[in-house]
Amino acid sequence: MPTHHPQDIRYRKAGYTTLIDEIMFEYSYPRLDANVTKGMNHLLKSPFSIHPKTGRVSIPIDLDSLGYFDPCKEGSVPKLNELCQQVEQLPKQNQQNEDGLNEKISNKQKGFFLILDYNQTSFKPFIDIFVRFVQQSQTSKQNETLAKSDFNTMLSGEI
Repeated sequence: MPTHHPQDIRYRKAGYTTLIDEIMFEYSYPRLDANVTKGMNHLLKSPFSIHPKTGRVSIPIDLDSLGYFDPCKEGSVPKLNELCQQVEQLPKQNQQNEDGLNEKISNKQKGFFLILDYNQTSFKPFIDIFVRFVQQSQTSKQNETLAKSDFNTMLSGEI
């Protein structure tokens, strides 16, 4: 005697085999604000955008330390005015090292690199997270493309 309910067969035939998964996904997936697609200046639009009211910078988050991240904690999310203050302080800090910097600039044979301003602010860790993400994405895409090309070559019999 079959233990299936007659409705089970109807749901499968109608293509509802993933109905429960779809309902769970609908109610548990993070929702984006409805205004995301309406305005260019919305916080969720892109990384490093500035929220117009709070001045907070939209930042990427390292998933490994997600449990420790508290966006309400002071200093955990950079604010535009704080970053501007940090950049304004840079000439004063760098003036102490001016002789060494001038020496590096005048001696191009030894090579030097100019330290970008954001690398000297509280913004640096978030830039590093974003750069790692982009590099991993590029590597993943390159590997995928390479695998497809190898597979196609194998199918065509050119190997």
